[in-house]
Amino acid sequence: VSTQSTGDDEGVIEELFNLQMGEVEVRNKKIGRIKEKYEEKVSEIKDLTEEFQTQREDYLNSIREQSQETKLLQQILDQIQPLLRRDSNYYNLDAIKRDCKWNEETGSWLIPPVMITRTKLPAPADIPPHKLYPDTTRLHGPPG
Repeated sequence: VSTQSTGDDEGVIEELFNLQMGEVEVRNKKIGRIKEKYEEKVSEIKDLTEEFQTQREDYLNSIREQSQETKLLQQILDQIQPLLRRDSNYYNLDAIKRDCKWNEETGSWLIPPVMITRTKLPAPADIPPHKLYPDTTRLHGPPG
């Protein structure tokens, strides 16, 4: 009886062992799949980080180039501004900058047209001499 119960015990133990090994295999497969997903995600993060770094460097280079371009244009304006006519509205660049508007639709600036303001003085013949030099009688006496 004891040999039969030992054989039954061995069969039960073997069956339990096989069940446990089956569970271990299932868990190992799950762990393998999770590990693969983890490695994929780590690789994806690395790719995204590299892409982000490349884009960041491109943006910084673009900003540096735009800053240099702006400085160049400002220096050119500083050289040209004294050459502009004083009766032109473009003589006062700060006022022109304030009057400019950005157009989102066209992606360009709307700038005021160039205008020349000419002051027209009356012709000297149109002004009587006593109005041109009203105080001369006091200095030189009456004409005569």
